[in-house]
Amino acid sequence: RQGSGEMVSRVTTDIEQLAAGLTMIFNQFFIGVLMILVSILAMLQIHLLMTLLVLLLTPLSMVISRFIAKRSYHLFQKQTETRGIQTQWIEESLSQQTII
Repeated sequence: RQGSGEMVSRVTTDIEQLAAGLTMIFNQFFIGVLMILVSILAMLQIHLLMTLLVLLLTPLSMVISRFIAKRSYHLFQKQTETRGIQTQWIEESLSQQTII
């Protein structure tokens, strides 16, 4: 059983860690958005057509990547199950061998 002081200490520590994590996430989010905007502005200064092409192809590449990731996950899961069955069969076969 925990004392009330220990419980208060744990809650305080958890809240502090949560606040620090949220602050870091928001900082990184805003820095990321700012970097994207500055990059787009720089690309516009260099070449308008290339910038438009990049902006059009980026969402398409994200959709394709998501499709591949979902499909790959299920295939890797199936591969892991198959490998487990094979390993079990080999282990059982070897354990039945007599050692000379």
